[in-house]
Amino acid sequence: LIQLILALLVTSLLSGYALLNIFGLTRYLSRIENVVLSYILSYAFTGFATLAFLQINESTRTVIMLSSFIGLGLISAIKHRRHNTALLSRSFAKKIDFLVLLLAMAFYALSFYFMYPGFSLLPGTDISRHYASSVVLWRTPELSIDISYLLAHLHESAFISISNAPVTFVQTALVTLNLMMPLAFYAMAKSYLENVDAR
Repeated sequence: LIQLILALLVTSLLSGYALLNIFGLTRYLSRIENVVLSYILSYAFTGFATLAFLQINESTRTVIMLSSFIGLGLISAIKHRRHNTALLSRSFAKKIDFLVLLLAMAFYALSFYFMYPGFSLLPGTDISRHYASSVVLWRTPELSIDISYLLAHLHESAFISISNAPVTFVQTALVTLNLMMPLAFYAMAKSYLENVDAR
């Protein structure tokens, strides 16, 4: 379980935050914007790093992926020590917005709790097909023919390999990433509409 949580953090959040920190962008964004952009950049970084190392054999690829995450983290830590990271903007337009976001995320969390992990075991669903395509892509990339969701499968295959967890745990962990949707929507609405009306 600890390995699963750490794998989810590294592939889906921390690597993007490290990239934001390395390029000095964290100080220009609010905390919520940092979290949302960290997720987006982590997703892209993990996918493209997997694509770059896809021709290397499976066990060596996992070690290289982990090394790239460690290297990225070290560079970010060095950069973090050199610069002041005071945030320029607030995360919430009004303090009550925190409660609204908490309620929206609680609704998501409850629905995930009641649907998973049983839903991830149903054959023929999108979830099971994406999982299978990700496993095929990681193990035998030359046999992978589904390129319509290539970046998603690259990200998921790296997460599956690093976490080394059963399918139900992997699917339940990946579905929790949907908690980013209310945060992303709020960050977008705040950015565009706060000056018009703080509500």
